[in-house]
Amino acid sequence: MYVRNHVPERKLPITLFFPSRSVAEALQNGDDIQSDTLLVSDKAADKTADVILLKGLHLSQGFVIDPGSSFMEDLFGLRFRKVQCVASALHG
Repeated sequence: MYVRNHVPERKLPITLFFPSRSVAEALQNGDDIQSDTLLVSDKAADKTADVILLKGLHLSQGFVIDPGSSFMEDLFGLRFRKVQCVASALHG
């Protein structure tokens, strides 16, 4: 599963690959994921990684992915664009 998102402040796309079925399922179920609780790599061939950073983030940067509603959205009525996830085989 890939996630492509656009961070307005950075003007750069972020591309992540989720080779871990449990992480992909957590996201599909609307659960948050945090980089500090996962094995994150920037090597596309890393078969042990839960998340692979392909573009837009570095290993030194932490992240949280919240596929559900957010506190800011609930409080201020902010709208976030849903991101299309595409299943794909990176290793092959």
